[in-house]
Formats: sequence, structure tokens, C-alpha cells
Amino acid sequence: WESAPAVEPDVLGRQVMAVEGLRDQRLLYSLSYNLGATWTPAKVVPTHEHEPPRYLRSGGAGGNVSGDVAPPDAHAVWSPVLHSDPATGRMHLFYSESTRCWRPTEPSTWEPGGDIKLMTIDDVGADGAVWSSPRTLLPESAGGIPGVIANKLETMPSGEWVLPYWRE
Repeated sequence: WESAPAVEPDVLGRQVMAVEGLRDQRLLYSLSYNLGATWTPAKVVPTHEHEPPRYLRSGGAGGNVSGDVAPPDAHAVWSPVLHSDPATGRMHLFYSESTRCWRPTEPSTWEPGGDIKLMTIDDVGADGAVWSSPRTLLPESAGGIPGVIANKLETMPSGEWVLPYWRE
């Protein structure tokens, strides 16, 4: 599931809320071995461990300042879609990662969508199971508009996979 962090309260203790698009937004997973009666503690999917910080060149549109802007090292990740391949037992995690739509607001936020990415894991419940490095399937730069997913992957009669997405 997607975890939207809470905004820190102000000095009077107000404004405690969850906000999507913050740099601490993560994807979490938990497992059940008894059809959902109990669940393991949630773990963070390591979507950001494999990438160096990036810098954006902003051009003044949308309230951005001109010059180089250093966005937070972590980018918001959105709309997780899981697919278990019955032929291999491999779990596939598709998600969107905001990479170009950083808003220099207070607090800083990212717009929904971005690059559509994939990570996989074999034997998800086994000790020592490791997620693959993220792989970009469709970069936002391919159309200039962030990609968003939220619908389940469909397997066609031919065996091909179709992952619906839209641009926002």
C-alpha cells in the first residue's frame, strides 16, 4: 500500500494530517499466511536505495524559481500495482515515481504520477528475499506528462501482460 506521511504539527500542535506527494511517501508491504486473519509487520519497499539524488532545472512555470533546484533526495512514489506470476512465483510491483513535477511549496510536494517503474522479488516471504533494482518502463519524459497507474495488470489469452495507465 501507499504510505503518505503526516505533516509535522505547528508550534500550537495544529495541522496534523497526511499529505500525498511528500518526499517521505513510500510503498509498504505486509504478508498474510492465513487468508488475512493476521499480517506480518509492514516493510518498506526499497524504491529509492538504488538512485542518486537528482537536480531539476526549473524555468519559472507553475511558480517555480529559475535556476537549479535541488529537490528532496527521495521522490514520492504512487499507485502500487502487484502482480504475482503463477508460472515463476515472482512478485512484480508496478508503481509511479514523481521525478519532474516537484513543487517548491511548504512543505515541498510532488505531483502525482511520473515514471512508471517495476521492481520484482522472488520468494517474497523467505528470509533474505531481496527486491530488484527499480526499472523504468515508461519515463515521464517520453510524453512530458506524468504517467499514473492504479488498475490491476491483465493477462491476455496470448499470455501478454497489459498494464493500464493514464497521464495526468
